[in-house]
Formats: sequence, structure tokens, C-alpha cells
Amino acid sequence: MGIETVLFASLIAVQAISQISNASSSAKIASQNASAKSEALRAEGDIAVAERAKEVRLRAARQTSSFITSGLTLEGTPTNVIDETFEVGIADIENIGANFQTSRRNIISSGDAEAQSINRAGQSATIGTIVSGFSSFGGAGDIGSLFGTGQANRGVGGVPLPVRKPTPAGGGF
Repeated sequence: MGIETVLFASLIAVQAISQISNASSSAKIASQNASAKSEALRAEGDIAVAERAKEVRLRAARQTSSFITSGLTLEGTPTNVIDETFEVGIADIENIGANFQTSRRNIISSGDAEAQSINRAGQSATIGTIVSGFSSFGGAGDIGSLFGTGQANRGVGGVPLPVRKPTPAGGGF
């Protein structure tokens, strides 16, 4: 095995390691971006929930004020209306929170899928680099020459293996 072979194999290895490293870094960035988007969505969801809770309290306060200024006591129907306002508001708040949670899970899942795709692409590129490197160095499939033997197409003792020639259509008669 000559120095050229060692250098060439080292170059292929460096390229392969570089591709895997780049893919890994890109996948990590995709995952971090998804996490950042998810965190931003969580904060947005917290604000939306707080705003809806504020609206519900304000609506109930207006109803209470309206009933009192109308001369009604807060018994019976007025109380039921206020209670229903809170119940509907709580259901809305729970739905808002659930919708934001679903969106966050979807973002994380999408980021994970993107990271996996990037890693797979990096692995494929690495395999392509290795195969391409071996085939360009060794010629037409003579990978043995990479290791200094040059015997990939040879039989025992360096005697060439028999090559089967295709027979012409019709049996060759």
C-alpha cells in the first residue's frame, strides 16, 4: 500500500466525517429551532389564556353590575347566568390551552422529523462519498487496488477469473 493510497483513504475518511458532522450540526439546529418555536408558542398560549380569563371576569362583572343596577338580587336566574358565563369561559380557556399544546407538539414533531431527515441525508451523502471515492480510485470496481493488492478481478495465484461472454440471441448457431 503506497503513500498515495493512504492519503486517498484519509481524504475519503475526512470527507465522510465532515459530512456526518455537518448533518449532525444541521439536525441539531433544526431541533433547536423547533424547540424555540414551541417555547414562543407556549408564551403566546399563556397570553391568550390570560386574556380570555380577563375577558370572562370582565363579562361576569358587567353582568353582576347590570343585574344590581336593574334592581335584581343575585339569586336564581342572575346567579345562573353569571355561573354559566364562568363555565363557558373556563371551557374556552381549556380549549385555547389544548389547541396551543397540540400546535406545540406538532412543531416539535415536525422538528424531529426534519432532524431525522437531515441525518439520513448526511448518512446517504457519506456512503456516496465512500463508494464514489473507492470506485474512482480503484477503477471499474477494482477495490482491491485500494489496498495494494490489485487482485479484485483475479483468481487464485493471480490467474484471471474466467469471463463469461454473452451468447447471441437465438443460441449462437
